[in-house]
Amino acid sequence: MTTDPPADPSPRALSESLAALAAQVADLRGQIRALNERLDQAGLHADLNLAARFEGLAQTVADALDTAAPRGRKSAIH
Repeated sequence: MTTDPPADPSPRALSESLAALAAQVADLRGQIRALNERLDQAGLHADLNLAARFEGLAQTVADALDTAAPRGRKSAIH
């Protein structure tokens, strides 16, 4: 049993598909531009080392928790 290859799409169908793809690309470019603007506003840029910033934040939180922890006091329950 042999099957016929699918028919080539018409030039009109190709044109409509291409126009739809162009609209999607334009929309995605707009979204990327908006995201880049938001990243810039947040101070995030290509040479920023996020891992180092998170490590610094983790250290700050650890220090704050250490400072807030009670030292050498016995609880009133014991």
